[in-house]
Amino acid sequence: MLNDLPCLRVTQRIGGQRMVLAYCMDVREVGRLVNLAELVET
Repeated sequence: MLNDLPCLRVTQRIGGQRMVLAYCMDVREVGRLVNLAELVET
């Protein structure tokens, strides 16, 4: 919850630490704000 509204928190592990990349209100916003290709583990 962010300001009493539901949200999605997008995180990524970098060097053993979890980093918050974005707080998004819906899935479409995730696609606009986050480069999803960079989140894929290789």
